[in-house]
Formats: sequence, structure tokens, C-alpha cells
Amino acid sequence: MVDAKDNSNQMYSSIRDALQHVASTNGSLVKLGFVDTNQKYSSSLRDDLQRVANAKETHVKLDFVDAIRKESSLRDSLQHVVNAKENLVILTFVDKAYFKMFWNMRLSLQKINKHLTDIMLPICRDEFSFRKLKSMDVRCYFAGTKSNKTGLARYGTMQFNKETNAKIHWLLQCLQLGYNTLLTDGDIVYKKDPLLHLNCSDCDIIIQENIAKGELNSGFMFVRNMNASIRVFKKVAKLATDAKFSTHDQVYVNRILRPMLKRKTNRAPKIKVLDRTKFVTGQNFKKYWNRRSVVMIHNNFKIGLDPKIERFKKYGMWYE
Repeated sequence: MVDAKDNSNQMYSSIRDALQHVASTNGSLVKLGFVDTNQKYSSSLRDDLQRVANAKETHVKLDFVDAIRKESSLRDSLQHVVNAKENLVILTFVDKAYFKMFWNMRLSLQKINKHLTDIMLPICRDEFSFRKLKSMDVRCYFAGTKSNKTGLARYGTMQFNKETNAKIHWLLQCLQLGYNTLLTDGDIVYKKDPLLHLNCSDCDIIIQENIAKGELNSGFMFVRNMNASIRVFKKVAKLATDAKFSTHDQVYVNRILRPMLKRKTNRAPKIKVLDRTKFVTGQNFKKYWNRRSVVMIHNNFKIGLDPKIERFKKYGMWYE
């Protein structure tokens, strides 16, 4: 155990470095003297440490991944990756179970234009994916909502419903921080730059269509940070919460958005539904996958990770 006292001759590049310097190698324990020390901690980290500290001995067991997360807010992470000209971020999600699929999607974008991966912010659900991306020097944000031991969320389970509905939460966070957001699932392969093929400069929401003149696909949508868009996705989030996440996010998105396609009002956002022959889903995968006009292929309408990987490999879309 080491006292974390002020040392004017010792400089650290980050709070993490300082904590690592003083931490016990056996237990990562730090003794913090908040009253006597002149050490300047960020108020949020200091408050968090005080809340969890043992009142008698002020011992804190620190997870350094969590310390990094506390140092960097979502706002900071977005500022590092965002396309400043367009105020745009590509938002996606990753965990240990889905890492290979996510990485395949990222590689497909990188093959088109490295800039597309530079403006991508993966939300890491578990420590494994966060550490992995950090080791590869990929900017990401640690949400820490999932254990490394938790496997792939099976379709129809409460875990699956909560994970998919969390996408709406993070989308709203980005919108409310002032960013236009392209949300993409990990089971997608890109053939062309999607940003060049949205073709609607005044649309508030641009979304993939799952079934002709039917269900919308919440796994690929571009949303502008407009008040109308924010209101819509707040309604989606409330609907999911009120229903106690009884189903996945796509159901709630459709319940709110589809009526707006038919009954347009001045307060409603302008919504564009994408061409299914260019923004292809798993339903028409075989029919359109090799057309030159295809922008992206969404590998849905398959349940489970292995069948999706097998299909991508079969059609030459596995880049690992």
C-alpha cells in the first residue's frame, strides 16, 4: 500500500499513470488523502473514488480500464473521431463475442476509405473489446455494460433485447451532444462509401428497409442532430423502457417511425427509406449481392454468429 501524496517534482501524463505509479502490485490498492493532499484530481474521478472508498481506511481497488473511462467522457471521445466539417460520427457496437464480425465490417470500410474508420466510434460493451481495440490503437469508448464471460446474446432473450435497445440510448447521446450520426450494426459489409449514397441533404432520418414497403431496419440509419429527430428517438427509448424491453429495438423504431411515413406533419422529421437493391438485407442477399450498384450488404435474416460468418465467407466478403 502506498500513500498518494503530492510530489511537485513528479509529473504524470494522466491520472491512469499516476495511479499505476502508486498502486500496490498485489492488489491495485491506493490510499488517498483527500483532505491533506494537494494532488489535483478531476472532480468526477475524485467523487467516484470517495463514494467507493472504505470509510475506515480509504482503500480503493481500482480497475484501470474503468479509470480510463472516467478520465474520458463520451463527448471527449466523439471530439477525437468526429468529422469536423460535417459534425459526423459513425457509431457502432462491439463485444468479445461479436469482435470478429465487427472487425470484418471495419475492414470493409477501410478498404473503401480509411477516413471512414477514422470517424468511427465503437462503443465497447465489455473490457475485452476495449483492451483489444486500445492495443490496436483504435479509438473507442468503454461502456462496460457486459462481462467478458457473457457470450453472444441469443435472439429473443432479454439480454438480446437490452443490448439492441442500448443502441438507441447511445444514438440519443450522440445527437444530444450535437453530432449527426450514422449508426451501423457489425454484421454489415460495405462495397461503397455509404455517406456518398444517402442522397438526401435535407432529410432528418435516412434508414434501411428490411422488407419491401414494410419493416424498417434500425441497424443502419443516418440521423441528423435536429430537434425533430431527437424527439422521435426519445419516444422510441421511452416506448422500450415502458415495455420493460420486452422485445428488440427494431420493433420500437418501427412503431414510432412507420406511422410518420404515412402521416406527415410540420413537427415530424423528414424520413427517407433507402433503396433495397443498393442497401441490401439478408432477405434479398442472393439476388443482389454481386450487383455493381450495391453500397452495403446487411447479413441479417440469419440467427447466430457462425451462419453469418459462413455466408460472408461463401460470397467472398470475409476479410480477416
